[in-house]
Amino acid sequence: MNKHQKHTALLQQIFDASSQAILVIDKYKTIIQVNKVACDFFAFEKAALIGLKLDALFPAINYKEGNYKGIWIHKKNGLKALVDLRVQTIHDNDIAEAAFYITNIADNLIFQSTHKINRNNLLNIESDGNIGTWHWIFDTDEQHWSDELYKICRLSPGDNNLNARTAVLFLHPDDRELARKTMNYAIENKTPYLYENRILRPDGTIRFIRAKGKMEFDSASKPIQISGTVKDITEIKKAEITIKKEKNLLFNYMDTASSIFLVINANHKIEFANRKAREVLKVLDSEIIGKDWFNSFIPKHNRKQLSTLFDQVIKGETVPPDTYENIILVENEERLIQWRNGILRDANKNIISIVSSGIDITEQTYNQKKLKEQIDKNAALLRAIPDMIFIQDNEGTFLDFHAPDPTKLLTSKNKVIGNNMKEILPAKVHKLFHQAQLRVLKKKQVEMVEYTIEELERTIFYEARIVPMNAKKLLTIIRDVTVEKKNEKELEESKRKLKIYSEILEKKVQKSSKEIKVAKEQLVTSNLNLKDQIQETQVAEKIALVSKSLSTAIAKNFPNGFIIVFSINSEILLKEGEAISQLKLNKFISEGMFVDDVSIVSEKQKKKIKVQIRETINGKHLRFEIKYKKKHFSVNTKPLLDENDTISSALFVYNDITFQKKIELKVQNALKKEQQLNELKSRFISMASHEFRTPLSAINTSAILIDKQNEPGKEEKREKYVGKIKKNVKNLVVILNDFLSLSKLEEGNITVHGELFDLIDFSKKLIEEIKITTKVGQNIIFSSLESKVFIKLDPKLVRHILLNLLSNSIKYSPENSQINFKIKENSTHVSIEIKDQGIGIPKEEQKQLFERFFRARNTYNIEGTGIGLNIVKQYVELMNGTIDFKSQMNNGSTFKVKWPKPNEK
Repeated sequence: MNKHQKHTALLQQIFDASSQAILVIDKYKTIIQVNKVACDFFAFEKAALIGLKLDALFPAINYKEGNYKGIWIHKKNGLKALVDLRVQTIHDNDIAEAAFYITNIADNLIFQSTHKINRNNLLNIESDGNIGTWHWIFDTDEQHWSDELYKICRLSPGDNNLNARTAVLFLHPDDRELARKTMNYAIENKTPYLYENRILRPDGTIRFIRAKGKMEFDSASKPIQISGTVKDITEIKKAEITIKKEKNLLFNYMDTASSIFLVINANHKIEFANRKAREVLKVLDSEIIGKDWFNSFIPKHNRKQLSTLFDQVIKGETVPPDTYENIILVENEERLIQWRNGILRDANKNIISIVSSGIDITEQTYNQKKLKEQIDKNAALLRAIPDMIFIQDNEGTFLDFHAPDPTKLLTSKNKVIGNNMKEILPAKVHKLFHQAQLRVLKKKQVEMVEYTIEELERTIFYEARIVPMNAKKLLTIIRDVTVEKKNEKELEESKRKLKIYSEILEKKVQKSSKEIKVAKEQLVTSNLNLKDQIQETQVAEKIALVSKSLSTAIAKNFPNGFIIVFSINSEILLKEGEAISQLKLNKFISEGMFVDDVSIVSEKQKKKIKVQIRETINGKHLRFEIKYKKKHFSVNTKPLLDENDTISSALFVYNDITFQKKIELKVQNALKKEQQLNELKSRFISMASHEFRTPLSAINTSAILIDKQNEPGKEEKREKYVGKIKKNVKNLVVILNDFLSLSKLEEGNITVHGELFDLIDFSKKLIEEIKITTKVGQNIIFSSLESKVFIKLDPKLVRHILLNLLSNSIKYSPENSQINFKIKENSTHVSIEIKDQGIGIPKEEQKQLFERFFRARNTYNIEGTGIGLNIVKQYVELMNGTIDFKSQMNNGSTFKVKWPKPNEK
């Protein structure tokens, strides 16, 4: 076979494989070639078709290249068929002139339904969907009305009252004009029609229908036939009205709700945002709809993680978390939102959107963080404050107390609260306190009380500050001031010695003044004219005057420390005092030196001293403080007058105030710690209120639902809500136990009461008790190689330890996870190991885990106080045990507690 023959054979294969009927004619309008589809369509053998004239099959029309719509053709069996025709001219061929491509347009939905689909199946489809079908061929006036269409009109199948000319009469009179306009528009524009209106049935009932269909036209744009469907949508309309009402009610609720409501579709686009959401996100309704949630409002570092989780929920690969927290960006400001999620499904139960309700907890979280910081500060303050603090009612009964040194209580710690001070204090001290407290309650002013207690042949001095809290409560702060009193006594003794020293010095000065005066008289009498002798006399006069002024100044101004007298030229005229030798200043300062010659003083200080000297010489009295070798000095300056009442020198009095400075610093620190304690109490109260609010709200809600489910047959629902109440009560008990334990540990009121008991039996009962709080699918697996393990510990403390560790494993582990509880025993120790599959603890935060109020960063969206593990560690150590743990992020944690076995006797 040559190349041309192969090409011809290939074209014939393509020609025969076409799904359209194809005829090829010559210039005489004679058929010269056909394909298999054409033979089947016209019901001719191929040999019979070839050679036929075109007008034997087609209307006598001068066919030119182009498209012809709605041509009626003749088949061999005498039947007609409605076809579309495309004529294509064949160029550069001596034999073939044109090709006819034929499409059977009668092979539409109605004809397929009538002639090709099993009629019973079609009737079932129509009945199930409340869909009636009809068609009308205009040339033959052939009409078809399905049984379901008769049923919609409440007619019997075949009822002559329904036909092409009477069908319009079934339309509701008010809806006929709309239907007419819709049909006319479809005919004029040659488009399908669709409208919804009402029909009025013979029995007077009204139904809603949806009608749609299409009119067919021939090549001359003449209508050939019309076909359509009618669906009874009455129930749909009713449902739409109900849904619309419910939707409006829901939207009204969500728009007035104080929570954020968002609907986000599978493409991450926001479909709905209520008023609160728009307020928090600071956008208008028109701006937010259609925005990409993750790209617009989620920080970049969290975007991929959260969008991936979202996509997994949409695909049904995971369930959305019931509650979680994440950061959103609002105008470049981060806000922390706590979310609850739900899902929306389509008719096929595919997830199409996620509904989220959220609460802005930015301020709440900030306050919780500040509360923890405040509680830590207050706890540190309580540990550091040496004072005893008591709270009493207006009758003197002790309500609470803090005593770092219990030996100063005059009674045992457990006998303070609830007892009156008259039962504890000595009669004389009680009377003093009672009278002072009455005055404080009356005047509402703080009052100081000083008293002494005789103890082991020594006297203890106390200072008490009584502060009014309210009309019925008093706060008393008591400090041991024995050391301060001793220092005051020593200070008085120093002042007494200083006075004696001043008097002795005064006598020396007077004596010196007399001797100088005699020398002056002798020099004058001798009538010496030498200049040197005159100058010596003047110097002697100057010293005499200074000495006289100095004695008076010392008597009036010299305190504990030292004094220096400076001349107008900054010369040191005199230095005296015990502190000079104590500080070894004699090596650096001597009389006759100038300030600039003192090596221990910097240049800057020298300039400052000279300025102070000039100001004093000018008549000013200066007061300032300096520090030298960890000593604090209060400096007072005074100008000194000579015999002519002229200021000639400056007296600098350096008074040692180191002790006063230490006391001042202690007072400042005490006030600061007291402020920190108040802040700690405020944070503690705020945190406790928050932790109680959530379970109490859940209990209240469940109680309301139980009340509403009180009818017979709803026992299962009631049991469900009762279970919720029990679970939340359990949580409240755990929180309260933590707070009470923390208080007792602070006060030192925890006493270990060891008992010998079976740890295995004890643990199994505890597991049964806590199972009520587990999540869906969680399972606690207990194991031990021993049947009984006896240990001598405090059962109450062990119970608290195990409840806390198990509660943490349940709280921080997902649903359908396993918690392993193992007890092991060797010759010296008994150990407990609790392992979970939870969220784990970040490695960099594990060192802080047992600190009070510490919570890891991955637990902020989970309720908790942060004090449980702190208490557990203290309880374990109180019973001579140890606690350790291993943890990895998202791979769970293992806590191990170990105690020594009891001695066998």
